[in-house]
Amino acid sequence: MNTVDYLQALLALIFVLGLLALLPHALRRLGLSSNIVQAPDSPDLLQILASKPLDVKHRFVLLGVGQRRYAVLLTTGVPLLLEQWQEEPQKMVQTTDRAGDAGI
Repeated sequence: MNTVDYLQALLALIFVLGLLALLPHALRRLGLSSNIVQAPDSPDLLQILASKPLDVKHRFVLLGVGQRRYAVLLTTGVPLLLEQWQEEPQKMVQTTDRAGDAGI
């Protein structure tokens, strides 16, 4: 192998390493990376319920803390709270066995 072959192999290696370094950045820009960590089922912890990239600089995020919900617009500057609300707790409905009352 001569010097040209070594130089060509080195340039190919640098090109491939550069592509590998740019891949995570490109996936984040396209919104294809999933770096959302699921929190345990605890009512006191912050949970990301939904996330949707709107364009390159804006992302809509629905957050939950216990029964409270927050709609947030994330931008390159200051995050904007769009809306907040309190969800009603789920009520347990107790059913009775009507067949036992009728004597069937």
